[in-house]
Amino acid sequence: WCRGVVPVVDDRCTVAIDTSLPEEDIWAGQLSSKNRNMIRKAEKNGLVFFRDDDFSCMEAFRRLYRQTMDRLGADSFYYFDDGYFREFARIFKGDGFLGLVRQGGEVVAAALFMRSGRFGHYHLAGSSREHASLGANNLLLWNAACQMHRDGVKEFHLGGGTDGSETNSLLKFKKSFSPELRQFSIGKLVLNEAAYQEICGAWARENPGKLATYGSFLLKYRY
Repeated sequence: WCRGVVPVVDDRCTVAIDTSLPEEDIWAGQLSSKNRNMIRKAEKNGLVFFRDDDFSCMEAFRRLYRQTMDRLGADSFYYFDDGYFREFARIFKGDGFLGLVRQGGEVVAAALFMRSGRFGHYHLAGSSREHASLGANNLLLWNAACQMHRDGVKEFHLGGGTDGSETNSLLKFKKSFSPELRQFSIGKLVLNEAAYQEICGAWARENPGKLATYGSFLLKYRY
């Protein structure tokens, strides 16, 4: 809607699951055969999905999420303090949930989900390396899609990859849940040039090692 008014960057494709469909149609018509096999593998290995509407297991999620970011060598931007997660639980209680996958008594994968009206969204996730190979993340997202369907959500948005490449491994994983793609675009508009330049200057002084990668971005991080 803002094309022609502000510069617009078509950043990347994202994935959406049509959760208006019956669950059996989502399973048979949207999930890839490999994905379905991974979900069956997870179930055969004793992995079980739980839904936590009260976010009472947030500490287990935070631990897994941070371990996952450490393993991936994620940028500091992707690390959130405890206050962020407390506020998420406060704001989205009743409009979101924490999805958990357990094996025995151990939480091996978890993710935060939120919803509003007809839309649902997959936010942050973490999992143990060894259980990812057993299909823990596949089981997690499949069950989250079923929960969204039961909650009346019509479109469950999974987001995209870590960059704009069509061969990005995270994007390929998400596409195994649905062929439905959405274009994610960014409109660039600076309302206060002086304040913007001051903030950019402070960022450059504090992050000299990131100038080559992010210096040309409107927002000085990988969005």
